[in-house]
Amino acid sequence: MVISFLTYIKYKMGKSKFEYYEERDKDLMDVYRYVFLTSPNGTTLNDMLSIIVEHKSKRFWVSEKRAYLIMLRLRNGDDLSSMNENKRKMYFEIYRRINQLELERHEHNLLNLVYGVLAQEAPCFYLTAGSAKVIIHYIKKRRCGSLKRYL
Repeated sequence: MVISFLTYIKYKMGKSKFEYYEERDKDLMDVYRYVFLTSPNGTTLNDMLSIIVEHKSKRFWVSEKRAYLIMLRLRNGDDLSSMNENKRKMYFEIYRRINQLELERHEHNLLNLVYGVLAQEAPCFYLTAGSAKVIIHYIKKRRCGSLKRYL
């Protein structure tokens, strides 16, 4: 039985867990509050969500492990056609920045480049308005639940 290199890496790294969800949630809620407070009266929630997801984000919200594996796929010619549009855009932006950083720094260690790029500000959240709505709902639900414990 032949196992591909990527399958082996996934097996060795274990099931990926998004370790930055708390930071991402804080970033998303900060933008939500900003948009909510600065939007004119009568702005619908869907309009606000569209503004929120297109707003700059503090970083690329993907784990270093996952981004590294996807960058390997891109370097091997994968076009990521099986991914949804937002994820594909995000990974191509990360890939573009990695290539640019590689030329500027003459750094060839892909993992170091991934870490450097993921910490940069992202042009948007790379979420759909619907996904942002669900995430914000669960953030609010979590916060309400934690407040009820103290009552």
